Amino acid sequence: MAVAGVLEGLKSTSLGKVKYDPYWLEENRLPEILQESTSPPTLKNVTAQFNIFRTENVEKEQHQNINQNNSRVDDDRQDDISISICSDEADHVSEIKNIAFQPANHVEQSLQSFEDKWQQKAEENIKKRRESQEQYSNHLWDQSVKQVAVLEQHQKIKTMQLMKRVKKIEEESNETIRKRLLHQRESHQRNIKRLDAKLKEVEEMTEAEAVERRRAELEAERKAKAAEAKKHLDSMNLVHKQIKECLSALTKLIAGCKHKDILKNDLKEIIEYATKLRDRADSLIARGATEGATRGLVDDMIGIIMEVKKCLEKASLVSAEAERLSQEIAAKKKEEAAKAVPPPTTTSAATTVPSSATTQATTGVLNVHVSDESRKQYEEVLTKLKEVSNYFKELKESKDQRVKKIRFGLHKAVNTPVNAVSDLSGSHLKDKLNKLVRLLSGQMVEVSSQRISAIAHPGGVMFCKDLLAKKLVKQGDEQVSSNHESAFVYAALTVAIMCEFPDMRDLILAYFYETCPYLIPYYIPKEESQSSEDYFKTLGYQHDSDGTAEKQDKFLRRMSGYTRLFASIIITQPIQGTQHAHPLGVDAGWNFVSNMLSLEPQPDITATVLFDFLQVAGSTMLQMYGKQFHKLLHILYQDFFPKIEAVKGQGGGGPVMRLRNFLEECLKKNHIPAPKGLLPPHFWRT
Repeated sequence: MAVAGVLEGLKSTSLGKVKYDPYWLEENRLPEILQESTSPPTLKNVTAQFNIFRTENVEKEQHQNINQNNSRVDDDRQDDISISICSDEADHVSEIKNIAFQPANHVEQSLQSFEDKWQQKAEENIKKRRESQEQYSNHLWDQSVKQVAVLEQHQKIKTMQLMKRVKKIEEESNETIRKRLLHQRESHQRNIKRLDAKLKEVEEMTEAEAVERRRAELEAERKAKAAEAKKHLDSMNLVHKQIKECLSALTKLIAGCKHKDILKNDLKEIIEYATKLRDRADSLIARGATEGATRGLVDDMIGIIMEVKKCLEKASLVSAEAERLSQEIAAKKKEEAAKAVPPPTTTSAATTVPSSATTQATTGVLNVHVSDESRKQYEEVLTKLKEVSNYFKELKESKDQRVKKIRFGLHKAVNTPVNAVSDLSGSHLKDKLNKLVRLLSGQMVEVSSQRISAIAHPGGVMFCKDLLAKKLVKQGDEQVSSNHESAFVYAALTVAIMCEFPDMRDLILAYFYETCPYLIPYYIPKEESQSSEDYFKTLGYQHDSDGTAEKQDKFLRRMSGYTRLFASIIITQPIQGTQHAHPLGVDAGWNFVSNMLSLEPQPDITATVLFDFLQVAGSTMLQMYGKQFHKLLHILYQDFFPKIEAVKGQGGGGPVMRLRNFLEECLKKNHIPAPKGLLPPHFWRT
């Protein structure tokens, strides 16, 4: 009963439910196992011992697996644990053996106490293992702390070495700087000694040498002033000579007038004013000869010659008006005598049409190429242009690098402001004007971060004036020919420049006449020894590299640009407050139209120039001359236009038709509209 109870108790455990015989297949005990499985269970002492020893073997295997999983524990610790486990297993076996011979009612109690004891031992073993692990962790922590301390020590040593190297380099740099400063100080002291020596040499100069040097400087300054005064005096004498010539022409004109009694008061005022101008010019010449001529006196003389020319023009108009009135009186007398119906009369304006223009246009007796007065003016301005070109010839043609650099800088100083001109505002245009005025006055100007002055070369000022005149006239081809409204802003700049520098007037006219001789007007004839290419160049045609002349439409478009720019200059008023009168004025427009009517018309170009000029300047001339200008347009349409149609070339119907429509519209409405793009009177204040 006791054995059966033990067996039953063992079977109820987890270990009792497992078969522990792995050798049954090798020992060929299959029939025996089958016999045991079918027969009721029996328990013997040998079987119990065998199972107990089997249990011991299984438990040993479990403890070996535990030891392998905890291989990180030190070898000595593992040996101690193994010994304790072996002793525990021995006690376990002995207890099992004792249980096998205990009574049945105490089996379950014994098994429970056995399991509790074993559980307690397992917990103790786990506690010991945890302690050993903690000891091992503490050991590793101590080692890591020691290693960190060693690394910090090494880092500290490296840092100290690096600081020593930096300190050494700093000391070497300081030593180098100290040596350099010492060298500079020694060099400075040597320079001081050398300068002291030179100063002593200067102080040792005798008073006589110093006085002589000062006398030489004063003499050189006096000669320079004398040369400048002589130059200004020569200019004044030249202008005085022109004044005398104009006064002589005025005297001849008045003396040759056959009807002076008609406009006696007007002629008397002109003579008195001209006499005052002559006396003033004589006093300026005397003052320049005694006190020394200055730039201001030269400008005053130029102003006088301008006024004298105006007197001459006014005298011409008055003489023409007297001639016209005398003819009207004679015609009225004839009509009254013949009792004919008189034609409609017109009221004369302040300025009348010249008799030469009206007489030649109505009678048909016209010049072929140019009038004598226009030819003379043409030759004068071109001669002056050549003289100016010779004045700065050395600057223009020199190959010296210094002179070439000055020439290049002056080119930029002129071209940059002109290229930047626009009608954006008056202040914008005035800025460009001030730059050009400073340049032509010899002041320093800044161009591309460089400062330059026209007086850097003796011919620099005239070179700039010539270049500027050419550049302004060229805008008729480059800008106005494609954009008609741009003519007025360039005209405003041109008029302002001519008012500031009166000598620019002839240069600008020379380039106008050189590029577009029809503005004189002058139909240049071909010379016998002149080639066709050279002749067409004198007419204003441009040629390709192979010598082929440009097409007619392109030529007419360029001439139209020059004409519009010229007409815009005539009607553009100077800046308010300027001391100089308009260098050309609307009178130049009247002379141009009247001279054009005195010549035989040419195909295409005559109609083109007349249309462009009248479209730009016609409105202003109509306001100024009133009915007299209307009469001039009537003569142009009735008497001169048929001659234009008679010489109309092949394909030249466009310019002729435009001129016809323009004249018919103007005569029909007695009104000419203002040109597009005309600047307002207050433009310079914007």
